[in-house]
Amino acid sequence: MKFLKYVDFFSIKFNFYICNQSHYKNIFGGIMTTFYIFICIFIFFVFSSDDLNKLNPITTKSEIPEIERQLVNMKNSKIWIPFRMVNYENKFIDHRDILYVVPYYIEGRFIDKIGMNLTYHLLNYKLCNETIMINKPSNYRIDVPLNQLFCIDRDDILFGGNWNDQFINYIEINLYLCREGIAYNSSDPRCSKLDKYLKTLNSSLLIDFYYPIVQFEPTNLETPIKIIYKNYFYRLNSFSYKVQKLYIQENILSDDRNILGSNYKNSSYWGMSYLYSDDYFLSSEYDSISNNSNNSRVFALNIYMDSGLIHYTRSFKKLFFIISDVCPILRIILYFLKKITKHIKMSLTKRKLTCLIFENRKIKPKKIFYKKWML
Repeated sequence: MKFLKYVDFFSIKFNFYICNQSHYKNIFGGIMTTFYIFICIFIFFVFSSDDLNKLNPITTKSEIPEIERQLVNMKNSKIWIPFRMVNYENKFIDHRDILYVVPYYIEGRFIDKIGMNLTYHLLNYKLCNETIMINKPSNYRIDVPLNQLFCIDRDDILFGGNWNDQFINYIEINLYLCREGIAYNSSDPRCSKLDKYLKTLNSSLLIDFYYPIVQFEPTNLETPIKIIYKNYFYRLNSFSYKVQKLYIQENILSDDRNILGSNYKNSSYWGMSYLYSDDYFLSSEYDSISNNSNNSRVFALNIYMDSGLIHYTRSFKKLFFIISDVCPILRIILYFLKKITKHIKMSLTKRKLTCLIFENRKIKPKKIFYKKWML
């Protein structure tokens, strides 16, 4: 209990010494000091628990429409656009014996007075569980088994640019009813027996492809960015031709998880920025202004890079600011507690002084002298 006397922060100062001290400290002041310390700890954790547990992140989102873009590797950037064929009941169909999917990697370089000089590279594709997509990170979510989806099987594709730039590299996935893209003729062995197959299938045939959507979840401490794959499907028609244009955009997250200092770490993710299509009617006659005449292409998916950028930042309140937010509350509590404690201590001091002045007269002079000397 004597220790409490030495931790009394609510001491009273006198113009003369009392009990051999210029500041009057006692056990009651020590108890009130200890009580105030416990109040400070309790209030600090009650009011700052969300900030200490990183539940109130500070976030920003910036959209930059135009940046100087370089070519990126699709494998390193984890850009996957799976596709498949399904019937109207969403049942997976292995199209390799029915339809002809021809994917191209196209490199374009701008030449004065000529325009874009395009070079076509034929690509292979296989089931996604046989490609590097099988090793996709855990924050990439797709609700279809990878053994029911097809992916491009090439690792060195450089992706980027646009039609108004000096270069463009993009992917084009074409769907034909016949080999070599010739006009459909049911009697030609190079054309699929799609009409007969559909009779046995008793359903329509659809092409279904999946594109990534970047979702930012600031309160998710470990995985604030998730890549959710959404699907788009198109019902095939031999008398129409659809060109689907998918633009992929980079999303950068600058993440700072420290509460003592700043330490930002950047990570990059790619997701869909916008998707639109062009629809064409396929006539039986030759069209002199369309290069789609006399071929059996019914669907094309063109995958381009968007020149824009979305930048997310996330940080958490630093410990210094967490403490500074609580300090005004603690200061108010200290003010009132100090007033109460000093009022009580002043009453106790007056009582003690009264006892010292008006001592018992029966005390012997030597004893009185001894007490005064001790004081």
